[in-house]
Amino acid sequence: MKIVRIAVIAFAVIFVLGIVFLKPLNRTPLEETGLIEQARDSIAGAMIISARDTLPFMVSYGRVNITPEYPMPMAGYSQRDAFNAVHDSLFCRVIMLEKDSRRLYMISADLLIFPEELKSKIQQSFLSADPGALFYFSATHTHNGLGGWADGLGGELIAGEYHPEWIDKVTRDITELAKIISGQARKSTINYFEADAQQYVKNRLVAGAPVDGKIRGLKINRASGDSLVLFTYSGHPTLLDRKSLTLSNDYPGATIEKLETRGYAFAMFMAGMVGSHRITNIEGNGFERISSLSDILTDKISSAAVIGPVETSFSLLHYEIPFGPSQARIGKNIAVRNWVFSSVLQPLKGSLTAVNIGGLNLVSTPCDFSGELYDQIRPDSKPVIITSFNGDYVGYITKDAHYDNSDYMEVRTMNWVGPYYGDHFAGMINQALHKINH
Repeated sequence: MKIVRIAVIAFAVIFVLGIVFLKPLNRTPLEETGLIEQARDSIAGAMIISARDTLPFMVSYGRVNITPEYPMPMAGYSQRDAFNAVHDSLFCRVIMLEKDSRRLYMISADLLIFPEELKSKIQQSFLSADPGALFYFSATHTHNGLGGWADGLGGELIAGEYHPEWIDKVTRDITELAKIISGQARKSTINYFEADAQQYVKNRLVAGAPVDGKIRGLKINRASGDSLVLFTYSGHPTLLDRKSLTLSNDYPGATIEKLETRGYAFAMFMAGMVGSHRITNIEGNGFERISSLSDILTDKISSAAVIGPVETSFSLLHYEIPFGPSQARIGKNIAVRNWVFSSVLQPLKGSLTAVNIGGLNLVSTPCDFSGELYDQIRPDSKPVIITSFNGDYVGYITKDAHYDNSDYMEVRTMNWVGPYYGDHFAGMINQALHKINH
C-alpha cells in the first residue's frame, strides 16, 4: 500500500506540474486568430522611407575586430565554456549606403546570430549622432564563434556566461567606425549578381527535397577605384567539429579573405536562407573542407556576371511582426506555456526589414529562414536577396509541410512560433516587397 500511495502522489505531482508548465499545441489556423489580418493591415500602414533623386549612391565601408583578448564562451552547438585557440579573428563589418542625406548601415557580425542587445545598443548610439540612420542587420551564422552575448537563463543556456563588457566594447568600436567611414563615402555604382552553387548544398530536413543553392549579392564599384562585394549563401557554416574550441568564421571568413586577395578592397557575408540547407559534396575534414569550399565560392563570385547597375532610387520598410503566444514544442502536440518560454528566453518579438535599392530587393528576417520558401516569394521578376538573423530571433521558419513530417530536431524544437508560419512569412515578405516596389 505504501508503494501505491507513493506512486499516486508522484503521478499527481507530475500531472500538476504538467498542467502548470505545459499546454496542448494550438493548431488554430492563423486566419482564424486574426494575426494574418493584423499583419496585412500593419504592412499596409507602415511608413516607407524613400530617396529618389538622380544623384549617385555614396558608399563607404569598414570593419572592427570583435575577438576578445580573454577567454569567452562559444555558441553554435552545445555549450562550450571558453575557446582556447583562434584560427581566424572575428569581425563586425559595415557597408554604409548614403542617399539624399539618408544613411543605411548594413552590418554583419561573425557570430551565430546578431545579438539583440548588441543591435539595440548600436542603434541607440548611432541614432544619437544621426537621427535618420537606417539599419539592416545579419550575421555569418558561424557555429564556432563567440557566445556570451545574451543575458538571462535562456541566454546563458544558448550562448554561455553573459559578458556585458564585450557588448559595450563592440558597441563603442562600431560607433567609432561609423564616425570614421561617414567621412569616407564616395560615389558608387551598385550591381546585382548571382551564381549557381547548388551542387554544394542539400536539404537537411527531408532527403531529396528542393534546395536554393544560389550565391546572391552586390558588387559595388566606388569612384575612388576600390571594389566591394556583399554575398549570401544558404549553406550552414558547420564544417568544424562541434567539440572544437577554436574560434573560426568557418567558410564565410575563408571566402572573405580570398576575395580580398583577389582584388576586392572589402568583402562581407550575410547568412542567407540557412534554415533547411547544409553543405555537401566537399571532401576532407574541418579546415580542409572550409578551404575547398571557399575556393569554389571565391571562383564563382569573382567570375559572376553582374546585372545592373541598379537605378539610383532607394526605399526601406521596417515592420514589427505581430505574434501570438509562443509554441515551443516538447512533443508532437505538447508545448511549454508562454509564460515559461518568456521567463526563460523572452516574449516572441521579431521584425522584417525590406530594402529596395534601385529595383534590387533585400529582406532581413528574424529567424533561420528556409531556402525552400524562396519559390513562394514573387517579387515581380525583380531580384530578391533574403537574409537571416536580423537582431531578433524566433527560431526556425520552414516549409509548413515539414512541421509534422520532419524528424529533424530544429523543426521539432526550434520552431518557437507554431504551425503555418512558413506560408505566413512568405506572405508578409511578398506584401512588403510589393509595397516598396510600387
